[in-house]
Amino acid sequence: MKVVLGIRPRPTTDLVDIMLQAPRNIAVFKIEQATIRFGQLRNQARTLMARPSGRQGYGIQVLSVMRSDLTQLEQDEQLEMDSPVINVNLPLTGLPAVMKMIEECTSGLLERYGLSKEAQARIATFPKPKRNVAAYVTNTDYPPSALRRGAVGEVEARLIVGADGKPSDCQIVRSSGHNDLDERTCAIVTKRTRFEPAVDRDGATMASPFFFSIRWLMPN
Repeated sequence: MKVVLGIRPRPTTDLVDIMLQAPRNIAVFKIEQATIRFGQLRNQARTLMARPSGRQGYGIQVLSVMRSDLTQLEQDEQLEMDSPVINVNLPLTGLPAVMKMIEECTSGLLERYGLSKEAQARIATFPKPKRNVAAYVTNTDYPPSALRRGAVGEVEARLIVGADGKPSDCQIVRSSGHNDLDERTCAIVTKRTRFEPAVDRDGATMASPFFFSIRWLMPN
């Protein structure tokens, strides 16, 4: 079985996505359980988001971990995952070089979204939502049009959080594939989410981009 490993940072957060693309026919997003083993994370049951890959007969399992977990992953140099649909043991030699490239890409992305290299060097902490962003969205927020179609998906977006902690200028980074879900995501998060603003190395607040994702699954 051919498995492709990907590592995707989430700029402005402490999370990194580990993605495994493997042969699997999957049409919609699903929540699944898997046992992940690397470094000190032994026999840890983790929740995976399984989603279509855009390639016929393939699916992607997405596992979110803390950036600090990657240090353990670099030391262990292998990743094991057992789930009802996929069982893999992947060697991960050369990961430090890959992570260096990812950090360079992340810096370029932040610059593209308005955080200059000078500001990146100055920032000490990125904006932090006072609650998990997803907690501001409820089942009653599901757009009726999306409910009727059975539409599901994950929206990735970027806000600008001002020095006063107020969010604005929401832009979709990766669409769910459904305009109504994308539009509702930006409308809700911009209106409801409250932030602690970014702080520079001198302790002053500053404006900064903030990246987030919302998973829309059909209400039970």
